[in-house]
Amino acid sequence: ERRITSLAFTPDGRWLLSVSAANVVRAWPMSPGDEPRTLLQEGGNYRPVLAVHPSGQQAGVGLPRGRLGLIPLAGGPRRALAGFSEQSGIGAVAFGDGGRLLAAAPRIGPREEKVVRIIDLETGGTRVLGPLPGAGEGVAGSILGLSFAGAGRLLASVVGTGLVSVDLRDGSSRTV
Repeated sequence: ERRITSLAFTPDGRWLLSVSAANVVRAWPMSPGDEPRTLLQEGGNYRPVLAVHPSGQQAGVGLPRGRLGLIPLAGGPRRALAGFSEQSGIGAVAFGDGGRLLAAAPRIGPREEKVVRIIDLETGGTRVLGPLPGAGEGVAGSILGLSFAGAGRLLASVVGTGLVSVDLRDGSSRTV
């Protein structure tokens, strides 16, 4: 559990969330009086990723075998979301539109799954954009970072390609 694969602060700076290669998600208090919490403990050996919702109440987590979920920071059951096939490993997650949208993309997997899934957390609807430029088998074209850039654009860091801009209105993409 010593290898941390992703870190994120809550918006209020009260908690630092970590996720380890052993699939353990923890919340670490940044002020006296609170105790560290284990939010998820699955075991295994993978490079999970996380992003904190703008409300600071939950985290989006990419887990082994293409699974994606929301974890409440106050404790409670994980909400499973539409992820990827078991051959894929999620490499990036990001919240957008005030926390209404959660984007996820694979770090490893088949070429046809090198896409960005955008889940509307209010309606449950999912959009699939891609495959992105540079997509390939295995780790070729891995997506290691996602960031919403305003209401109509998503940026993706794609290994071997660089920064890719995705238009959320029509799904088109271009290398920046």
